Amino acid sequence: MALLGIFSAAHESPMPTVPVSADSGWVKLFNGKDFEGLYVRRGAVLQDPATQTVYKIEGDSIHVPAGGGGLLTTRKTYSRYQMRVKYRYAATGTGQNAGLQYHVEPTDFDATEKSGSQNTQVPYFFGRSFVQSIEFQTYVGNAGAYIGIGNLWARTTTAGGKFSPGGSPFIATPDKGGGGRYINTASPNLPVDYTKWVQCQINVYGADSSIHMINGQVVVKAWKLRKVVRTAGGGADDYAGDADTSAAVPNDMGHIGLQAEGSNIFYRDWEIRLLDSQGNPILTTTLAHPREARRTRALPIGFGSGAMATPNGMVDAVGRRRFPVMDASR
Repeated sequence: MALLGIFSAAHESPMPTVPVSADSGWVKLFNGKDFEGLYVRRGAVLQDPATQTVYKIEGDSIHVPAGGGGLLTTRKTYSRYQMRVKYRYAATGTGQNAGLQYHVEPTDFDATEKSGSQNTQVPYFFGRSFVQSIEFQTYVGNAGAYIGIGNLWARTTTAGGKFSPGGSPFIATPDKGGGGRYINTASPNLPVDYTKWVQCQINVYGADSSIHMINGQVVVKAWKLRKVVRTAGGGADDYAGDADTSAAVPNDMGHIGLQAEGSNIFYRDWEIRLLDSQGNPILTTTLAHPREARRTRALPIGFGSGAMATPNGMVDAVGRRRFPVMDASR
């Protein structure tokens, strides 16, 4: 009963309908030239992307050769957005494994850089290899699956062990090393050849819900995202446990990253589009250098030309609707 207490309802939360065909407002997370605005995290150690050796830039792609491990992460955190990226493996076979990670537990990169590369402010799991986060699995055979890394909970519905919109209620829990933290993909139409580019997209609505998509089709939905953050004590695989929900809080924001987990994989066209509080895409001004865009005002699609920027956000001509002023830089 303690576990169920962190969720207010047994049914799916309403999810905004985002026009995925609209192609405005996307901002590049990888500019195709260097790792500006990004950082490499290897377990509890942060590395300057200019000097690390796991992620390599080849043409307009990011290449992770076989054997590499880590997470190429944004320095900035995000809450409500659409993120898309293409990936392909260099070899065939069901053993190919990597992923996208979002709501990665926030890190103060500036403070960490000043104090050294060892980060002690957020919990790590699986032999201190991964920071607490949600993974969008790119594993061949279960692409698009949800995996909770750390003390995370999420609600969904499943049938036969896989996501199903009309299935039975299911709670993904901090099941240490087990299947309870998985929401497996539902689609029977996943790609056959993963050596060709696969399009991934994640729609994230803070702690309310997230949607995983492969090549335009929804494969997983999760909602009521919750977490427990531990900042001291515990071991490398220290999970709070299914019954420890008293400290659970909304899992509503974090960094975004591209995972390296030993397989030879390529990523490209890594982009983000911010969403307002109602789930509508936000139009942003994309500038060549992120520092030039740090206070770029964002205008939601459909917002009238009479809108103006105020310290409290965007307000229409008669002051009826307000949206936060978003930062378009990484």
